[in-house]
Amino acid sequence: MSDIIPKIKNAADIVELISEHVPLKRSGANYLGICPFHKDSKPSMYVSPSKQIFKCFSCDTGGDVLKFWSEYHKKSFTESIQDLARRYGIPLEYSAESKAQSERTSLAIKMHELAADYYTEKLLGSQEAEHCRKYLSERGITTETIHKFKLGYSPADKQDWAKLTTYIKDKLKVTDEQCYDAGLTSRSDKDPLKPVYYDRFRGRLMIAIRDERGHTIAFGARALVNPETGTEPSPKYLNSADSPIYTKGDNLYGLDLARDTIRKQDAAIVVEGYFDAISLHQAGITNVVANQGTALTQRQARLLCKHTDSKRIYLCFDTDRAGEEATERAIETIMQASSGAEIRIIRVSGGKDPDDLIRNEGADAFQQLITAAPLLFDYQINRIIGEARDSSPQTKSRCITKLAKYLSYLKNKIEQSEYIRIIAAKLDIADERALREQLGIEMDANPYKQQVQAAAPKRKHMKQLPTSLAASERELINLCIVNRSLLEEFLSAGHTLVSAEAQSIIEALTDISFENPELNDTDTKFRELQTKLSERQELSKILSDIGMSLDDEARKPSAELRFSDAVRRLNREKLRLELDLVNQEINGLSNYLASDKDQVWNELDHKKRKLKQELERCR
Repeated sequence: MSDIIPKIKNAADIVELISEHVPLKRSGANYLGICPFHKDSKPSMYVSPSKQIFKCFSCDTGGDVLKFWSEYHKKSFTESIQDLARRYGIPLEYSAESKAQSERTSLAIKMHELAADYYTEKLLGSQEAEHCRKYLSERGITTETIHKFKLGYSPADKQDWAKLTTYIKDKLKVTDEQCYDAGLTSRSDKDPLKPVYYDRFRGRLMIAIRDERGHTIAFGARALVNPETGTEPSPKYLNSADSPIYTKGDNLYGLDLARDTIRKQDAAIVVEGYFDAISLHQAGITNVVANQGTALTQRQARLLCKHTDSKRIYLCFDTDRAGEEATERAIETIMQASSGAEIRIIRVSGGKDPDDLIRNEGADAFQQLITAAPLLFDYQINRIIGEARDSSPQTKSRCITKLAKYLSYLKNKIEQSEYIRIIAAKLDIADERALREQLGIEMDANPYKQQVQAAAPKRKHMKQLPTSLAASERELINLCIVNRSLLEEFLSAGHTLVSAEAQSIIEALTDISFENPELNDTDTKFRELQTKLSERQELSKILSDIGMSLDDEARKPSAELRFSDAVRRLNREKLRLELDLVNQEINGLSNYLASDKDQVWNELDHKKRKLKQELERCR
């Protein structure tokens, strides 16, 4: 499919395509319009016809035609390729293996969509589902919400254990094995030569689980009290097994319905249960997702951060011990996924969950909790110090140890300093300097902080690097695109860039420049660069940023001087990163045996002094 992408880009006119969705007005050589990816009050999205890219200077979204189509229509990269190929009459060519996998995935989604409709029909129309309808009515769930969330009921006929299986086989002309492969049926292998297939879910309230594009990919199934026996089957919740279209922990329940509001409000609320999310949506609070009662995963945390510019995330879990532990795990997972996240904690008092609160006190009560939700560190200060049994020095020391972990999440030195002052006041510690020293020791001992620091020099995305380094890399790339002789000078000197993305762009630019020695036009060279890196979607936004800045590059004076200065700044930042690593190794010397410590310290100290000298020469 790799040769399809350049064909799509050559056939597409980004101005024409975007103007079908957003009104555009000419602004010089570019076009300007309201950005559809955030709450835009004035036009901030620029579209460049010469470079075939778009860029919003407010929310920072940008890319090529595929990126716009994917973001606007909530499609995957593969789906966007398929859509645009059809739009421009470009035939799609697949390998036999990829075609088979695509057909398998497509069929599994069709089967799940059909199953969801089947379950909803049974819930609303069958006599057998009366107790299920009563259960939902008692929880205040409306018919509109049933349709919106695709709630349903799985029949439990004692004489026929394969009602859904039979229905799907008839409708889609599929086999028992295909239903089993999709995760909708179970199989008994008592007779290996004649396996028996039957519905995985029977006699349960069905909850459709959808991906962020709205495709049904799995089910959660809640047990209900049997009206005949008065008993409730075990387990309480039975979920779909992993399948070709579903992996537990990769999706957030309700994200397909919440993502637009999350973007508009620039905030996401995470709850634990399906019905917590359903009740809040029904009450009009629609920036809510659920982690389906399991520990929040890295994938789920990245999904949350992807849809919020400020990465503002509210956690609303149970207030019991298990809920507190789930909150702690979620905090660490989110901070590892995005260290700049703003986490706030919502607590529903009285042992209630959000669903209880909405039903008993209404949406306003929950809205008040959102408004009053404290920042992570304010919440932890009040919780940890509030739980202290006494004011002894030992208790204060234990509180400081617990708080140090959260303090290490703060990157802003002013915020750190203010919170240290607050801790000193709340713990009645007169010697604030001693407290700062103790907190510094505890923060260095925090394994999470060590993990983040150790990874820092290897961070892959430009904007995660120190600002001056990202700026120097960006300027060097721009200069090398516009001026071939500077690219040759950069390469002959043996320079490399630090971030993996920036180095990939330089390497691609090198290939283009030496394969096309007569190519001097900047716009053409940039389009060739886009084409060469078209399958690297993680570079789409970076290339968009570069493209938008190229127009000014040729007009800037003293390219050679700016090149020399950017190289100097790049080398200085490389040295700083290396010095940071040495300092980390020095801080970790406590892990060495006493017999080895002096020798290692001498080696590291020599290296540190040498790096400092080199840094001084780079000024």
